[in-house]
Amino acid sequence: MCEKQIRMVASPTLSPIPTVGDAVFFLLLGYYLGMANSRRDKADSYTQRAHKEGYPARSVYKLEEINTKDKIIKPGDSVLDVGAAPGSWTLYTHRMLIKGKGRIVSCDLNPLSLDPVPPTVTEITGDAFSKEIREQLTALGPYDAIISDAAPMTTGNRTVDTSRSEHLAEEVLRLAMEQLKVGGNLVIKIFQGGGEAEILKQMRMLFTKAKAFKPKASRDDSFEIFLIGMGKK
Repeated sequence: MCEKQIRMVASPTLSPIPTVGDAVFFLLLGYYLGMANSRRDKADSYTQRAHKEGYPARSVYKLEEINTKDKIIKPGDSVLDVGAAPGSWTLYTHRMLIKGKGRIVSCDLNPLSLDPVPPTVTEITGDAFSKEIREQLTALGPYDAIISDAAPMTTGNRTVDTSRSEHLAEEVLRLAMEQLKVGGNLVIKIFQGGGEAEILKQMRMLFTKAKAFKPKASRDDSFEIFLIGMGKK
């Protein structure tokens, strides 16, 4: 196809009428564009549902699926949400999981976009891994569950992005080992290719059960997965 395009540019006398090869090319192009649109439509349906149900982002349905399968959070639990903004996981935990019988500490560099912030939520704006904020988290802990949908600022360079994601996941795991109660549960997001196998290996030594999981609500072209630890030893 590249050679044909070069010849067409170099020879202005060629007919602009598509050849059979061109027709096949455009047919295939339309097919793949249609597939891409289909995936985007699926993604959009989650976004539309989130807005309809009052959640800031579609990520809420990832936590819904994780908790439906593995019961990470139950009524009455004390929960730490790391990287909580804009607040979908926090709001879902408040509405559907602790059901007014527990509390949530939500920490992020940015404020939650929840108005109002639910009464069960203590919002902390700052770096969860800094000494100052860590002391605040410790004062409010320990926790029955720690959840994190946090992701690094992406560059488009997969090597850089996965490396940053691995570092972030390691920090969340370290925080969990300090702040989780015995028997507590953990959910961490990480980009595939970012050392997830090694982190999962560590989690299997620290938890009764640990696994990797990709929710259906994750976009088809996303390389995020979630590492789930259940029953801290």
